[in-house]
Amino acid sequence: MAPKGQPRKGDAVTRSAAMLQALETGRCVIAGNMPAFETAAVRWQAGQHQPDSVAAAVIAFDVLAPVAGGQTALVGPWHRPEGPLPTYLSRSVGGRTNPDQLATAPPRRGHLFRSVKPTGDNPLSYARPTRRTV
Repeated sequence: MAPKGQPRKGDAVTRSAAMLQALETGRCVIAGNMPAFETAAVRWQAGQHQPDSVAAAVIAFDVLAPVAGGQTALVGPWHRPEGPLPTYLSRSVGGRTNPDQLATAPPRRGHLFRSVKPTGDNPLSYARPTRRTV
């Protein structure tokens, strides 16, 4: 997937070439410990499906390298907190914390619902002018 507003430039190998060159010359550095990303990047070969993490890194490099003046650093979460999660990460949805409870939640009719009754708002009900070429 190309960055928004830019067309894709060749296959995955071609799109990855700039980041590979930057990694080899030191203009792009992987800061921290990202073993899953490094393993996926090393094992990926031409002709195979590009791993999502590698594709995301290539897109991030394509977007950020020009803005950063040609130098980029990919940073991973190498300092993980020891202890309980902060409250904003451990909140429940509607008092339900178990994923099974979330799946069985009753539907709410007020949310994401559009009435198409004659008295309701129907975006297709108004007359639209038609342009005709002569």
